[in-house]
Amino acid sequence: MSTPTEITVSGTILDSDGPVAGRLVFASRTLVRDGASNDVLLPQEIVVNVGDTGEFSVDIPATDDPAFSPIGWTWEVRAHFPHWRTAFAVAIPYDSPGGAIAFSNLVPVPPDEDAELYALASHTHEGGGGGGDGPAASSTVVSETTYGASASAGNATTYSRGNHTHGTPALPTPAAIGASPTGHTHAISDTTGLQTALDGKAATSHDHAISDVTSLQTTLDGKAASDHTHPGGSGQTPTITRGRVTSGDVTLGTEAAWTIVPGLEFAAEAVAGDNLTFTIGALIQQSTGDFFELVMIKEGSIIQFASTGTSSSSASAEGDGAIYPQTGVAFVSRSPWYSVTVGSDDLSGGEVTFGIAHKGGGSAAKVFASANFPLRWMIRNDHQ
Repeated sequence: MSTPTEITVSGTILDSDGPVAGRLVFASRTLVRDGASNDVLLPQEIVVNVGDTGEFSVDIPATDDPAFSPIGWTWEVRAHFPHWRTAFAVAIPYDSPGGAIAFSNLVPVPPDEDAELYALASHTHEGGGGGGDGPAASSTVVSETTYGASASAGNATTYSRGNHTHGTPALPTPAAIGASPTGHTHAISDTTGLQTALDGKAATSHDHAISDVTSLQTTLDGKAASDHTHPGGSGQTPTITRGRVTSGDVTLGTEAAWTIVPGLEFAAEAVAGDNLTFTIGALIQQSTGDFFELVMIKEGSIIQFASTGTSSSSASAEGDGAIYPQTGVAFVSRSPWYSVTVGSDDLSGGEVTFGIAHKGGGSAAKVFASANFPLRWMIRNDHQ
């Protein structure tokens, strides 16, 4: 399936002390249709994990690709950093020069000390143009004080100021325009034929037996009970949260107990009862003494292991069988998955967090997550 033109968004997140690590979430809530194939792109979330360098780069579908509809939808960007937690909407032009745009051209610019607001560097104006010598600003605005005034094109050598206002005439009284007050009433006899029409109507509180309505019983017999259910959940559209990690390979040491692999924690929004599936695609270097697990994490601690579905570390002695070391094979491409129904105790801030855990250390174990060998991950929420 094709997608809108992807634009590379890149930048560096800094605070007063330098680079900051955290997470950016690009979320869409719009169904986008391919005009050629009529394929529909579901709403999605693209999560960007920003490493300690503060740098990131991610490909994001444009919001105004003319081959797709609608045109002009926006991405909601949610920032998750120690001193920056906010959300704002951005548009990503499909014709960005070189297929790329700086993140700084998307972030809203705050007002200056004189309360003057500025537009984004990526903004456009209908009709193009701008700058240069133009007509002078008008020093007056004509206020119309009567209804039915004729339209006027105005003076071609001036333009209205951006903060101009128009006066309005006073609200007319009903008598002034020949209307009745809003609270007036009519007797039934004031309306021709109204009493005859009412005499042919049933009382508002009347009822009917099923047999009074032609074919109603047959129609009802073909309907499902109001409390029936369907397999596959509530019928909500699945929500996909996904991303690629290219911030750098993670080399692991010798751990006697299960330890969360740093920098590879992935979160998605959920509520209790939602059905989530977490999967990764990665190249892993391991010896026969290195074991790996997919895990659920809360507040920095493992609360459930994929292989057992419990929080017991002893039950998961040698990790997930889908990531089990192979004798004589150091580098293995892995795609394990982990499916779970969310409990209320699994949530933190309305999100569920997954990750990778490691134990052992027969030799230097490594999870590749670089530009050459990126780690791909996805969390699918099939809801309830």
